Amino acid sequence: MKKPGKTVEIIPFVMGSCGTWDPQNDSFMRNLCSRSYLKLFQKLCVSDTLRWSRDLFIEHVTGVRQYDPAAFPTYDFKYRPEEQEEADPLAPQRQTANQQVSEVSSD
Repeated sequence: MKKPGKTVEIIPFVMGSCGTWDPQNDSFMRNLCSRSYLKLFQKLCVSDTLRWSRDLFIEHVTGVRQYDPAAFPTYDFKYRPEEQEEADPLAPQRQTANQQVSEVSSD
């Protein structure tokens, strides 16, 4: 509910999946932080976006998850729903955590 005398503005913050930075993000961020932090923030966002895009691509091609969900600080949040097995015999077979542990312990 909007109170009299208060204005609300919604500003989209845009990052491309390949790490592109929308220059219009700068005008919004200049109101929140210094120019030097803006440049650092831009580099961190681009780097993080590229890392996750790469991980998603590698996981898609190989079927091997590229990150450890236990490494995230919140353990209650389910980051990704379990996928049902594909009926396609040519699809890459993804190992479950139990299969990976048993292979390591048998070596």
